[in-house]
Amino acid sequence: LVTVPFLFLVPLPAPASWPYIGASVATHVAYYYLMINAYRTGELSLVYPLMRGVAPLLTGVIAIVWMNEWPGAWGWAGMLLISLGVFALAFRPAALGGALHGHGRAVVFALANACVIALYTIIDGSGARLAGNAWSYIVWLFVLDALPFTLYMLVTRGPGFMRTLAQRSQRGLIGGGLSAGAYAISVWAMTKAPVALVASLRETSVLFATLIGARLLKEHL
Repeated sequence: LVTVPFLFLVPLPAPASWPYIGASVATHVAYYYLMINAYRTGELSLVYPLMRGVAPLLTGVIAIVWMNEWPGAWGWAGMLLISLGVFALAFRPAALGGALHGHGRAVVFALANACVIALYTIIDGSGARLAGNAWSYIVWLFVLDALPFTLYMLVTRGPGFMRTLAQRSQRGLIGGGLSAGAYAISVWAMTKAPVALVASLRETSVLFATLIGARLLKEHL
């Protein structure tokens, strides 16, 4: 709903980018599944840093193989520092002894999702560069990305899903708008700079998420 109006403001993406849009939609379905289960089974201030801290380093390695992008020594140093800093936010007894503290499944979901995040980051960075217009790629990706998950929810939990949409419409639209805006900026940036570096800088958002978890949700750090 947030991105549909923009379909009339951007040109169609170049044909070469459509396979990447399709692949991105598929990987995002896996991302949603893993993310929801990570949040459901663990604390925000634990699983979010794990997901986002591991992903940039994986992205850097995949970018070398897939896109032949070799960050320089300073680039690797920056990526490593960001990832270690983000990961340190989750480095506590609950993360180290996951099963003993009831967070084992959450850690598994979070680490699996880190792999998926790295994969869709590479896909979208490549696809946006081939699209001819980064914003065309972004808008079509968000519109099409909503369809599989929405259809699945309608089929499996139709009445309950519709009630939830009605009850939380404002929060959903705000969350959708923020999600679209944040990732749109990231995808656009990946057409201007190496994908791995953009992916790393993006994860500084974890600092804000951890503070929100600690202050607003009263999660212990």
